[in-house]
Amino acid sequence: MITQPVVRIEAAFSHSDGCSVVDVQIRTASSEHPGPEGIQILKRGETPITVQDLEQVIQYLLSESIEPDTLTMELTEPAVTVSMVDGRLEADHENNRVKFALEAWNTRSTKPMKLVCALGH
Repeated sequence: MITQPVVRIEAAFSHSDGCSVVDVQIRTASSEHPGPEGIQILKRGETPITVQDLEQVIQYLLSESIEPDTLTMELTEPAVTVSMVDGRLEADHENNRVKFALEAWNTRSTKPMKLVCALGH
């Protein structure tokens, strides 16, 4: 009988304290309604926080029609802080990928849609 070595695949998330905290912050912000404190995803140690993480959070908020009172997200790759200002997301540094992610939020329709019904004919 030929035996193959067992290959163990580790989870994509790090298990260091700083990484675990950031992972939980991102998972929570992209899967649950924010509490009164809003959304805060802040740098901890060497944990990367990327544009993909930002996109994941924005996509969740848009899909669930959630408008948090506050949002602060400190990206590490690239080094940009995103904040909510008067209902719009703004970055403290220019970056095209971040700009495109923020446009999804900033160009959303905030007006309730009116339904027009034709009666008769």
